Amino acid sequence: MLATPAKELITGANGEVLGLTAEQEGKSINIKARKGVVLACGGYENDDAMKLQYFEAQPVYPVYLGNTGDGLKMAQKAGAGLWHMWHFHGGYGFKFPELPFAIRHVWAGPRNENRKMIWIAVDKFGKRFMNEYPPAPQDTGTRALEYYDADIQDYPRIPCYLIFDEEGRKLGPIGIPIVNDERYDASWSEDNLAELNKGWIKKGNSLEEIAGQIDVNPKVLKATVEHWNSLCNEGRDADHKRPPKTMMPIATPPFYVVEAWPIVNNTQGGPEHDVKQRVLDPMKKPIPRLYVAGEISSIYGHLYLEAGNITECFVAGKIAGQSAAREMAWD
Repeated sequence: MLATPAKELITGANGEVLGLTAEQEGKSINIKARKGVVLACGGYENDDAMKLQYFEAQPVYPVYLGNTGDGLKMAQKAGAGLWHMWHFHGGYGFKFPELPFAIRHVWAGPRNENRKMIWIAVDKFGKRFMNEYPPAPQDTGTRALEYYDADIQDYPRIPCYLIFDEEGRKLGPIGIPIVNDERYDASWSEDNLAELNKGWIKKGNSLEEIAGQIDVNPKVLKATVEHWNSLCNEGRDADHKRPPKTMMPIATPPFYVVEAWPIVNNTQGGPEHDVKQRVLDPMKKPIPRLYVAGEISSIYGHLYLEAGNITECFVAGKIAGQSAAREMAWD
């Protein structure tokens, strides 16, 4: 049934799942499940309240629309326990007021240690703080931004600022929108000039001018970039261990800066399940006739494996379907 969102699980006296309540054309309907229910509803990256409770970084912007945690909430109400709710697959990227979603940078997928990355990331004080090109940029790339400084009672790296020069700008687009929604123009120009004209990327003839645009100490920012250029000349990032061949000096004016924020591709936490994809309660006991598949209840608890989400959907979906099919019909 299309355009029929599930709203709530229907459970029996012993807690077994008998079906669900859904909405169709403005009316509530009950759908009977003879053997079981498989929740395959995705994660909660578009539920701000859940992200506030479970994510360390604030804010974290989604790159897709949808996935508002409905299935997770239904499972919770049916008695599900939760696991690794803090873990999400995300890096750092771009968020602009004109768009309700974030945009990934182009250095995604497994790290290519022979590909130059054009920028360095600096915090609100103009200092570099991270390896900008970690092994899985869109999984662990956000973690360096999560630091909360109790002395200033703020996140000094949210947003952070990506600094690059004219040679970097000319190497190609820095953003890659991946949302598919005809309501929005989700494109990025090949030379980054359209984004410059929109004000998304800021330009300065000197590093001091760039510093003024992001309100950091110009002497600190200039010293940061000069130190980075010296590391490039040495061919080794002694500060944060970025792979040598990814390093690129920032020396040719004009210079550019763009804000970067934590972004989420998808969440990994959700209802805990066993090897049969049965949802478990907080005491590790299966909730009768309730199963999960895919990102609503991912197995990845600390590190996501590249291409693992779609693989997990196929594998977990098959296991959940087979397990549910083996149930005896409750009527």
